[in-house]
Amino acid sequence: HSHSAPADKMGGEASKLPLNSHFTRVEKEVLSPTDDAFWSGLLSAPPGLYSSIAPDRIRAALKDHPRNVAILSRKAVNNLIKSAKKDGALTASEQQGVLASTALLSRLLPILYEGEGETKFVQTVFWEGKLPAAAGEQTADDKGEITLAANAAGQTAEDPEGLEGKDLAALMVESVFALLFKVGFTVTAAEKEMGWCGGIAKALDASPQRQFDANRAELLKLILTSASHTLFVTPDEYKAEANKWLVAYTTRSKEEAALIIQSLSAVIFSYDPVGMGIPYSSSLVTDSREAVVDLAVQTLIVLLDYVIPSAQVLPPARCSASASSPLLSFPSRVCF
Repeated sequence: HSHSAPADKMGGEASKLPLNSHFTRVEKEVLSPTDDAFWSGLLSAPPGLYSSIAPDRIRAALKDHPRNVAILSRKAVNNLIKSAKKDGALTASEQQGVLASTALLSRLLPILYEGEGETKFVQTVFWEGKLPAAAGEQTADDKGEITLAANAAGQTAEDPEGLEGKDLAALMVESVFALLFKVGFTVTAAEKEMGWCGGIAKALDASPQRQFDANRAELLKLILTSASHTLFVTPDEYKAEANKWLVAYTTRSKEEAALIIQSLSAVIFSYDPVGMGIPYSSSLVTDSREAVVDLAVQTLIVLLDYVIPSAQVLPPARCSASASSPLLSFPSRVCF
């Protein structure tokens, strides 16, 4: 057993090569949105490998080829949309695509937020659904903002997903929530109705399911990462402007909010950090549940803590007129 670690490490290093090779093209070349083989290859690596893409490489791609980064973001979100809408169970390949796309978006977004005040990249690509101008057509104004424009050269050629002009961020949020309760991927058929672990009342009797936990963890990471835009603004901006990601995450229907809160709470309260009573057992046995519990705690706090600035207008289709953070009113109604 002691000899397996180097081999595993070598295998992990080797599997990073195709991913890094693919991303080199994102940095250096003008890429077509219709090159399905390339984009599919980039969005099919094991989720743990996307953290190997160095931040400086993402910054370089964003500076030199922002259109490539926008296309990649759109392809990743489209994978989530398609899988969330699919009737029935996801195939192994589709599951891998969801996990890869989720991990990639979690890697990209913090880097995109860094320069958002100048480039407005996230606003334009994710919230307005536009792609940057093609290479050679990009300009920067005196404030350094990249000129972003929808390409009108034909939807079939330039927009194979049909997402041009659509609210990509909102679609991503809806898809993430749907995938958190996707039968065979993150829940059983019973859990889809009752919540993770069968709800809070039954959580202590539920058996942990390692693959569900791993898949849930990737989706929760994306919620936290996308919501982290707050960390990249000034205190004055935080007080004056709503975090649109958190507005989308917290203005849910009563039924969906209850399901989310019950699921996160069930995972948290059913967790036994002591295990079989063996001190420091985590150093001897891999604890697959600890990661998802940690993320569930963070996600629950972030969702319940967020208060939408009073000057902001809530989405009319979802908002509660009396609540600045609609999720805050639901814990009192959840049956413990």
